[in-house]
Amino acid sequence: MSHPKITQTRTFTDDFTEILSLTKDQVEDIDELTYLFLKEYTFSIDPDYKYEKANLKYMLAIARRLTSSQKTRFKKIVEEQKRHIDKNDFETYKNQRYLKKYKALNLSENRYDQFKLLLNDTEELVIKRNEEIISDNQPRKPYHYRFKEVANEILHGFLTPEELTTFNQIEEDDYKAIVDMRTDVIMNSYANSLDLDRNQAKQMFYYEENEPVKDKYGEYYNEWEKLELYREFMKSILTETQFKKYIPTLEERKNSIDEGIIHQNEQTKQKVERLINRKTFLQNNYLPALCKQRLSIDALLNEPIKQELPSLRKLYYEKIVTIYRQHKKEAIHHYKDLFPNHMLELEIELQLRALIPNATYFGKTQDFISKIPNNIRNVILTPTKSLKESQLALNKFEIENYENTGGTYGGWIKVMRPTKDEQFDSIQILSTLLLYPKVDDNINQIDLVLDLIK
Repeated sequence: MSHPKITQTRTFTDDFTEILSLTKDQVEDIDELTYLFLKEYTFSIDPDYKYEKANLKYMLAIARRLTSSQKTRFKKIVEEQKRHIDKNDFETYKNQRYLKKYKALNLSENRYDQFKLLLNDTEELVIKRNEEIISDNQPRKPYHYRFKEVANEILHGFLTPEELTTFNQIEEDDYKAIVDMRTDVIMNSYANSLDLDRNQAKQMFYYEENEPVKDKYGEYYNEWEKLELYREFMKSILTETQFKKYIPTLEERKNSIDEGIIHQNEQTKQKVERLINRKTFLQNNYLPALCKQRLSIDALLNEPIKQELPSLRKLYYEKIVTIYRQHKKEAIHHYKDLFPNHMLELEIELQLRALIPNATYFGKTQDFISKIPNNIRNVILTPTKSLKESQLALNKFEIENYENTGGTYGGWIKVMRPTKDEQFDSIQILSTLLLYPKVDDNINQIDLVLDLIK
């Protein structure tokens, strides 16, 4: 990987430079195409942007850089890969596993197809119930038992009593095999240090499978708390001699937690720098254009709407402060004093929300939005030429700000793009109306929220 702005990902040239005998010029050209493609994916503000379309355009651009023989070779490679994927896709593997696992049920082809669908329903319901259990702070059963419990509900009436008995025995045998395999792995991993017996290793597996997530008050444990719970558990199953040998491992895990958070703190310096730069650009460059359009809208608003805006603004600022306080409380709990840059990040994000309102934090707003006449809606949702230019300038700044503070492209990044629907329009309308027509009035809201969090 030779492009300085691409990291943590394999690119076309990583995979095909040697196979296709790419020249140095081809590598440089294709790396630049990859950089532009990834940058567009990350920062595009085109409302009609589609990844599939952009990816096709990118691949066609690469093809134009290849010779005829390279294109032919690449096409063959892609076809071979496709055949391999088709042969080894997840559904095929899953079907083969089910056929082998549930062979003893002796189901007809038609009943087996129905059985597979019911098992898919079972897996979905297990996940849903698990989320409910965590949110309600209920104790969790091992996945094996949760799966069997739901499966018996769903399969009751489809399988005969005898078939259901066979099904449950299959699940028990399958789980026993998993427990035995994991027990062996745990025993081997501690063979040179603790010399665990089989029962100790099995108890470790059960604990790891169902590690506590929340305390009795419904709060998520931080890493130190989870480690302390694990310490008490290990102390309960190990002999005194074994536990003394295990203490250094616990200390290493604690140090690793501390070091991980300290490393995150260093990495967050870039984010903080970006946020500070963004705040300055918004105040000096983007906010004036927003307020210019907001001022023209103000003349169109009737008195009832104008009178309602102060209470909505008050509610908005209270909401974003509440969110900040909650996030700060969670950060203190999970990071203690080892992550000061994250605290600073939260505070600057609060300032940005105060500077330019984002009605997403309101939740449902239809009661107020329904009072806005169509002519005002259309004005708000149709940016002026000046505002469009400012939006493009902001987008250009965002890219430069990201790259100039060490930002690179690649890795497992998923960009969430808003769906252009009625809810999106409602948020944009309310966000615009919450804005003050004068620039200084919006800047002053930063001091207001900072006073609220003191």
